Amino acid sequence: MVWGDVPNYLSDLNAMAEAENILAWDQREEFVRQLHLCHPTASIGLCCEYGDVQDEVFDLVHASASMRAEAFLKTLGLWKYSPPLNAGETPAPKH
Repeated sequence: MVWGDVPNYLSDLNAMAEAENILAWDQREEFVRQLHLCHPTASIGLCCEYGDVQDEVFDLVHASASMRAEAFLKTLGLWKYSPPLNAGETPAPKH
């Protein structure tokens, strides 16, 4: 695979759907939990509870590719957060 062939997981829902398919059944519950926490409506706290969760489910189904990518990496324990750079800043060297 050439670098240019790597899917753009942050903006391509189809690429994220393919990635999500590798999750084992037990990882899928964690993925949904992580996706809920990544979503702006996470403070509602209705995900994974029974009752009137129609709005919450709708929000999760329509989560962006970038939210799905974050939840996916957190599910696999691969998430590394780096705060966004301000204009003109360069990343600190890694040691």
